[in-house]
Amino acid sequence: MPAENQAGFRLIRQHTTTPARGRRGLQLDLGLQAAHRRAVDRLHPRHGGDAGGITHLRRIASLADLYHVRTGCHGATDLSPVTMAAALHFDLSVPNFGVQELMHHTARPDAVFPHAYRFRAA
Repeated sequence: MPAENQAGFRLIRQHTTTPARGRRGLQLDLGLQAAHRRAVDRLHPRHGGDAGGITHLRRIASLADLYHVRTGCHGATDLSPVTMAAALHFDLSVPNFGVQELMHHTARPDAVFPHAYRFRAA
């Protein structure tokens, strides 16, 4: 659902126990409105670039924290391992981190963007 459809978030919230989340295209003002109205449980921007950069992403997380709303970034395979590393650093820097989505990259981006991070079961 688009972030602009705030009424839709409330409708989902009323009719399901599934945690609601704001996702792609999430701007600061829309994220704050959704959190303030308790329409979402988690703000989940695609990545820092979609959210206006790392600084803007941190602002979203800080405002979400005021309403006890968790954050996390989308982990799409069309993003490079560099973008994933930035998301992981963001996740570790905010107190209201919720979940980091992971979709493994194919061999090609892994070859172009060598990286040392890894995931393991908790």
